[in-house]
Parts: sequence; C-alpha cells; structure tokens
Amino acid sequence: IEVSPGEYALFRGATFYAGKVPIFYLPYYRRNLKQRPWNLHLKPGYKSEWGGFLLSSIRWSANETFDGEFNLDYRTERGIGLGPSIIYENPKWGEGRLDLYRAYDDDPLTDSRGIALDRERDLLQWSHRFTRDNLTATGVINYESDEYMRRDFFQDQYQQNAQPNSYFEISKNWSNYNLSVLAQPRVNAFYEGIQRTPDIKLSGTRHQLGNSPFYYDTESSVGYFERRYDYASNNNDYGLLRADTLHQIYLPKTYGGWLNVTPRIGARFTHYGKSNGLSTTCLLYTSPSPRDAT
Repeated sequence: IEVSPGEYALFRGATFYAGKVPIFYLPYYRRNLKQRPWNLHLKPGYKSEWGGFLLSSIRWSANETFDGEFNLDYRTERGIGLGPSIIYENPKWGEGRLDLYRAYDDDPLTDSRGIALDRERDLLQWSHRFTRDNLTATGVINYESDEYMRRDFFQDQYQQNAQPNSYFEISKNWSNYNLSVLAQPRVNAFYEGIQRTPDIKLSGTRHQLGNSPFYYDTESSVGYFERRYDYASNNNDYGLLRADTLHQIYLPKTYGGWLNVTPRIGARFTHYGKSNGLSTTCLLYTSPSPRDAT
C-alpha cells in the first residue's frame, strides 16, 4: 500500500478475506484522496413494494459552512422522488440539518380512514441547535404530508421512530439552577399526543444554603397541556393548565466516620386548571417531552 496524504492511496495485490478464505483479488487499485467538486452515488435494487429501483445522490463539495447532496430516485412501481439534504454550520448562529423530499407516487393507496392519498407526497425534516455561553436553543420540525410517507419511502427512519416530535426549547444554566421553556406543537394531524404550549420548568440541583449545614433542591413547572387525538379518532381534544412545585431541605450527617444519614423535609403542590373540551372524563397524561429524553 502506498499513501500520499491528501493526494492518493495505491493498492497492489490486495486480497479480500471472509475469515481465512480469500474471496476477491485486486491486482491494482488507485483511490484519489483529493476533495472532489462532485460525487455521484448510485444504489440499484429491487423491493416488492417498490419494484426495481435506482436511488441516486449527487454530493457537492463541502466547505466550512455547507455540506450536502441532492437525491433523485426512481422506483418502477412508485415513480420519481427527489429533494436536497443540507448540513450547515455557522459559528455565530449554530448548526443544523435540512431534508426536503417529494415523491410523485404512482400508487399512493389510502390512509387509515380509507381516503385516497395525494400522488404528491412530501417530507420535511429540520433540526437546529444554537449554543452561546450557558444558553442553548434547539428547534426540531418533522412534517409529513400523510401518515405513511416515511413508512413507504424511509423505512429505516420509520422503524427507529414511528412518531417523531416537533419542538422548540430554550434552556439557560446557572451554577445551581436551570430554566427551560419548551413548546411542543402537533405538526401532523394523523399523530396522537400531548401538545405543550408552552411548558416552563425551573430546576435547582442540591446545593448548600450559605454557610449553614442545610442543603436545598427544587423543581417547579407550569404549562398548558392539550391531549390531541389523531384525525381518525372519534374522541375530542381537551387541555388544561398544570402548575407543580417541589421544595426539599436536607441535613446530611456522618456518624463514626462511616454512617451517612440524610434526613429531609419537603413539600409539593400541584394545581390542575379546569379542562376545556367536550366529554373530558379521563385525566390528562403527559407523555415524555424532549427534555426528558436528554
């Protein structure tokens, strides 16, 4: 093997093995390591739901700000699909990724309500993260034109997360406290979930109160939560205001150099506002939010 960094890699007499069995011999291969202005990637194959297909992407040369590719796919049973994928980074405004895809589906079938899907089917995925000192802002949008868009054309994504969330969150950290504001709207009407508009949370990690032997932590939140059913459900959406605050004081003690005892006293108060919406006879369950996952 001969390597010239940033120029080329040259292989002579290369043999590929499966375990100890040689399966392929390459007498000569040269790979250009220089940055190329354009790269074309092709992936042919066959699937029963697609027929024969050719997935292609044209990747342009990356720089310090932008990287990405343009996808152009053809499926004999489903038609053409196309769209860009862009990765960007800016020292001042943060970093993110944007994916746009439109499929001109020749066989869109029907949704869960039995209504025919449009031939033009869209997918938009955008994520952005901005960090400055102790302030972090994160935005995620997952839009699909119909409930089967990702299942039909992006099965790997669908298997990993069948119902991705969209949300915006701003978080500020101090030495012992964190304040976050989360908004989690429902972007796709065919998904069921809890909409938060907004959810404000103040958390205080356990810390000493001055020079006293006491320690304190807290967690307080207030938000408006709305249970939104999917468009095929006969249930009515409903929402309410919830406020919750928890305060705890600790007095850690060590006896005999080995026995640690931490008595504590605390109080918690939770208030639920009056629910709006028709026939709301069940309690509101708040599903995990993006901040819970992190």
